[in-house]
Amino acid sequence: MTGKIFKQFREGKNLSTQAAAEIISPQFLRKYEKNQSDIRLTNLLQLLNRINVTIEEFTAEIENSLDYWMLEIESRIDQAYHAGNSFQLKKFIEEQEENYHQTKELRFCLIALVGQYYYNLIFLPKYVADLSPIKDYLRETESWGTFELFLVTYVSHIFHAEEAFLYAVQLLKKQGGSIEVQKWRYDAILHLVLLLLNQNHLEHAQKLMSLFFSHRQANPHLKFIHHDLYAKFVNGLLLIKLGEVKGKEDCERVIQIFVEDLGYADYGNRLNILYQTFI
Repeated sequence: MTGKIFKQFREGKNLSTQAAAEIISPQFLRKYEKNQSDIRLTNLLQLLNRINVTIEEFTAEIENSLDYWMLEIESRIDQAYHAGNSFQLKKFIEEQEENYHQTKELRFCLIALVGQYYYNLIFLPKYVADLSPIKDYLRETESWGTFELFLVTYVSHIFHAEEAFLYAVQLLKKQGGSIEVQKWRYDAILHLVLLLLNQNHLEHAQKLMSLFFSHRQANPHLKFIHHDLYAKFVNGLLLIKLGEVKGKEDCERVIQIFVEDLGYADYGNRLNILYQTFI
């Protein structure tokens, strides 16, 4: 992935592969730019210096590229889900598998597994969607960024309740990051709460929602209004589990806002399907 971004910078400066002379060979540079080979950090820093690009500029472009890729992945899965389009989701899975075959980048393999899981969930069970590689990857990754938070959001059920609770607490303690990272972090936390609700670990779910609302009140921002509404919906599901009438009122109001006020009929329908399983 970084090789293609380096190529964009190099070509943007109108420089040939000879710009790598005496650092790495032009042949190796071409392989790196096709994402067919890794590069040492020291060599990369020398190359960036050669083409007058700072490490900060390069890193920012990587983050933007990953954010765009993740939004595209999310959009394609959601579109197939809403449309009930098995062909579309099957094509998506095959593309990820082919990307993995060509690049050997683990992210494509894990995304394909997510697609397979949702295919089996929505349509007929076609795939042997073994999600253990995702669980192992997340457990072994010390710091979660956008990609890891995406995985947690889409397959949060892979964790045991206690593990889910501990991960959610850790995420609530995290500070900073880009707006997109924070959005994914909130999504992941709320999906972990849903897992706890489905397994009737209500005390843990209550504690997490209390911490979530405290965190959001201390850091208000209009860009998170979607997540604030979704949090109110999840808290409504918690109240339903606790036998409180207000839970139904809160859930129905949030669904109404998404459908009637914001015009997000597909999303509102998804929330309503989930809501119906709790009443």
